[in-house]
Amino acid sequence: MDEYTKEHLETWLKFTIHRDEIASVRSKMIKFSEEHPELIKEGWSWPEIRKATERR
Repeated sequence: MDEYTKEHLETWLKFTIHRDEIASVRSKMIKFSEEHPELIKEGWSWPEIRKATERR
């Protein structure tokens, strides 16, 4: 995941996820995105990626 994408994720987390959950959600989403880099290339949104991590 490039720096721009990481910054975009951080902004989304900051305004969407409760601060007590940010570290956990961030970790899961980064790991999932690194395992499936095609998702970002295909234009999956952060909410879609988060749902996918929760289904695992």
